[in-house]
Amino acid sequence: MGTLAGYDGNIMRPNDHITREQAIVVIARALCLMMEYDEDLSKFSDAGLVGSWAYADICRMVEREFVAGYPNGALGPKDNITRAQLATILARFCDAKDSTGGDHFTDIATHWARQNINTAAAAGLVQGYGNGTFRPDNKITRAETVVMINRILGRNASAKSVIPGYKTFSDIKETDWFYWDILSLIHI
Repeated sequence: MGTLAGYDGNIMRPNDHITREQAIVVIARALCLMMEYDEDLSKFSDAGLVGSWAYADICRMVEREFVAGYPNGALGPKDNITRAQLATILARFCDAKDSTGGDHFTDIATHWARQNINTAAAAGLVQGYGNGTFRPDNKITRAETVVMINRILGRNASAKSVIPGYKTFSDIKETDWFYWDILSLIHI
């Protein structure tokens, strides 16, 4: 079973934003977090988490403290995940050593996720833009999420890393910068 699925009509929607629950599920499955869990999500104020398609994966990630809620007590599973939030999850998962020295990006000095972004950058899990920014509050796309997950897995996605006869999608092409990353997560 793959860790990433497309949509009806053989499309992937790589440039669509990804919700917090979708990102949590993809990360949990990619990292094979299928073990038992004792956590329940009753501590979060969000209605409708119990019975959700993502409930078990969210429980596993919360129990291991890779995912936390907002200061207001909500988890926000339907919210689009930001670059800072995903960097924070990845920094927590990889148990990367805190980054030392200055900021890796010019626009994070006063951001709540500054240390996590620096930690994830030092571990090679996140990258910024050509102008030196990270844009921590930007909503992240499905393609960007997949690339970051492959980095935490230490995978250099390419034609050689994908099983022959792999499934393709009508809205991505081999020349897209994320093509092999997406295909590699579908087939693990």
